[in-house]
Amino acid sequence: TTSPTSAPTTLAPTAPPTAAPTPAGRWNASDWSDCSAPCGGGRRTRTVSCLDDAGAEAAPTTCPARAPATEAPCNTLVCPNYTTLWSPWEECSLTCGNGTQTASAVCYSTYGAAVFAPAPIDNCAAEDTSPRQRRCNTDPCGEFRWGA
Repeated sequence: TTSPTSAPTTLAPTAPPTAAPTPAGRWNASDWSDCSAPCGGGRRTRTVSCLDDAGAEAAPTTCPARAPATEAPCNTLVCPNYTTLWSPWEECSLTCGNGTQTASAVCYSTYGAAVFAPAPIDNCAAEDTSPRQRRCNTDPCGEFRWGA
């Protein structure tokens, strides 16, 4: 048996696939604002707008699909606590006859039980940070005699 021969099939030319149109605009973001908190988790914001090739504001649909963030977390570290530690007593001001010794307050930031770093004394203002004084060498001084 012979098979029927078929004529070659001619296909109509097809157009190449078209890519999605490239957005004409571009995102423009301002500088970030100051953080809303110094520690413990704050927020910062900025404005974002779509600009055309001439730099004029354009519809957001003319910019790439995802706009830059307008809000972000900041200063997320835990806030420190503050504690007052005292310096050692200074040397007595006199060797006899009611001298004084002074100890000074030093403020430190703490995270949990760990003492971290010196901090401005105003951070420990809830405590009395005025210098402490105590008497020392209270024995009377011996008498000095000329020519004895």
